[in-house]
Amino acid sequence: LVNLASGCDSSSDLCRSVSYDPGAMTRMLDRLERKGLIRRVRCFEDRRVARLALTDEGKAVYPQLIERAATVLNRKLRGFSPDEVRQLESLLQRMLMND
Repeated sequence: LVNLASGCDSSSDLCRSVSYDPGAMTRMLDRLERKGLIRRVRCFEDRRVARLALTDEGKAVYPQLIERAATVLNRKLRGFSPDEVRQLESLLQRMLMND
């Protein structure tokens, strides 16, 4: 949901952005669609492509996800110095640039 809100709008975009298996991504998107959090819309230019969009319910849940993710991250980083957090962030950014 976070990646959809950030601009990824197809299954292949999501797979690339999070290095996720396409089959597993399809199953996860199916579950999110059944829960009413996303919807698939066929692309007019290329009918093979389904664009993904958050539903109103998905948009309502999004802020809660961000808050929970921040809580979990802060708990995991407890005990790290500010310099260590910056170093970790820098290393993670470098990893993401390898794609």
